Amino acid sequence: MAEMVYATFGHQNRGLQVAQSNGPVTVQFNLPPAKLLSLMSFFDRQGIPERVLKDATRARSLNVAVDWKFGDGGGKPNDRNEDEFEMHGLVQLSTRIWLKAYKQQETFKQQYIKQRAESFPPGEYQNWGKCQGLFAHVQVALDYRPDENTAERWATLLHNGGWYAWSQGRYDIAEQMADKAREVREKKLGKGDLVTLASIELFGLILKDRGRWEEAKKLFMQVMETRKTKLGAEHPDTLTSRANLASIYRNQGQWEEAEKLFMQVMETRKTKLGAEHPDTLTSMAHLSFTWRDQGRHSDALALMRDCAQARQRIIVHEACNKLYRRFKSRIKPP
Repeated sequence: MAEMVYATFGHQNRGLQVAQSNGPVTVQFNLPPAKLLSLMSFFDRQGIPERVLKDATRARSLNVAVDWKFGDGGGKPNDRNEDEFEMHGLVQLSTRIWLKAYKQQETFKQQYIKQRAESFPPGEYQNWGKCQGLFAHVQVALDYRPDENTAERWATLLHNGGWYAWSQGRYDIAEQMADKAREVREKKLGKGDLVTLASIELFGLILKDRGRWEEAKKLFMQVMETRKTKLGAEHPDTLTSRANLASIYRNQGQWEEAEKLFMQVMETRKTKLGAEHPDTLTSMAHLSFTWRDQGRHSDALALMRDCAQARQRIIVHEACNKLYRRFKSRIKPP
């Protein structure tokens, strides 16, 4: 089967002809068919975005039109999205067997890791749409082992993938990804490196949300102390670490410790960032919840009211600015 795949897809001057019910569609890629097929074999076999394949081949100068006949399900547009492809399981398996036989498997695997690390964004809210479409292809990379040249990229890929999975409440896969990223970065960069600390913190956040508070507390303390030494006690990242530790104290019912840390974070952010900065308001909300849990309902309600009013002012201000910019753009100059 592997030899047949090579014979069918190995010629550089063939194109990719994708079979559809309403007739063939030709898709242009700047990469020889055998190489493109080899790279595709490391994706999850479903939902392979056409744009990702084109991004992967854009830097190549071969400029070869691909016209493959995948046959029945070899590699055709996904029924749910015409910009996505599926790869038949037998074609994927055969391609990998062929790569292993010709000692090319590791070459394309490392290329896949590198390209996915470059294309998969951090798991922030504004990136969720893109992350959703690519996450399956990050998940398969968890089982791939990087070499010395791609280890840091693999760690970055798993860190961002773990971040997204955590944000979606997929804690099992998030923990696996974040833990692997942390291990690789500790080995390659050291435990005190700022990039490593980001992965340690992410791993701690996942453990916290899973109720493993003592494990998370140790990690948060490690990150906080290291950042305090490297960045200073008032650096935004150090304050974030302190707030994370305070949240553990609150979950464990250690109200005084939680209140002390939340108060420090809120006051420092108010001084450094301003009273109505989003991070300052987040600190106010955390302190308010802590007071509520302590039974200090009047104090908690007053602080939360101040927080809500500040957020409302910000929302109204931003909405007015947006409306003004839109209105101004439609006025023709005299």
